[in-house]
Amino acid sequence: MNNEDGFVQLILRPIPGLVSRTDFHNIRITEARDLWYQGAGATLSDRDVGFGFPGRPVFGKRNLLQVIETTLSYDFNKFINLNVYYGHIFGGGVVRSIFAGDQADFGYVEVLFKL
Repeated sequence: MNNEDGFVQLILRPIPGLVSRTDFHNIRITEARDLWYQGAGATLSDRDVGFGFPGRPVFGKRNLLQVIETTLSYDFNKFINLNVYYGHIFGGGVVRSIFAGDQADFGYVEVLFKL
């Protein structure tokens, strides 16, 4: 991979059954003359079209993004678990040189039933 991911993580268990996890990542491109690669991997059957990792120029910049994310997980009992996730991305110089917006949010709630 062509990125550096410096991060810190805090995991708390304030009460039985509850786990709180918060991460902060500072992601940078390793070299300013490289590309910002995206994609799901080498999944294309037609190699003339590409190889599954399109790249965008980084315009001599290395600061890709910072992300802060929090997950709360609670076990109601041994059969039911609730997870809540929220993440916010702060785009760096690379993102701002490509996109009009430089921030994004993502979240979800899931309930797991264990057999």
